[in-house]
Amino acid sequence: MDFVTAKIALGGDTMNVMYRGPDNPVSWPEVRVLQHLHGDENVFDCEFVRSEHVLTQAEKMRLLGVYGAEVVNLCFPGARPMMDMDFPGDKDPAGQMRAERRVANAPPPEPMPDLPAPPAPAKRPSRAEV
Repeated sequence: MDFVTAKIALGGDTMNVMYRGPDNPVSWPEVRVLQHLHGDENVFDCEFVRSEHVLTQAEKMRLLGVYGAEVVNLCFPGARPMMDMDFPGDKDPAGQMRAERRVANAPPPEPMPDLPAPPAPAKRPSRAEV
């Protein structure tokens, strides 16, 4: 079973985002439960952290203890549930620097030109000049 980092917009509120980082990751099956609770698009930026050997029954029992029977049984019905245990994305561990990927034979990016300075504000006449 894979563990991932994730950002979760609680209840779909983009101003209230919780981050589960490499020190406290979520299991890949847990992402499905979180998507059911908060909405599919509100669990995002998942990155691989590590893998562990865990049985599906043991993971379901852990999820039942954390989230309760109603939501977990909706996501994973039955005694031997069909759980996708493997993260489908890039399995480079989160937090490690990845090499920059560029297209072969592509020219290096050009530097951004310096922007001109903004114009000076117009001088306001004083009361004596008016």
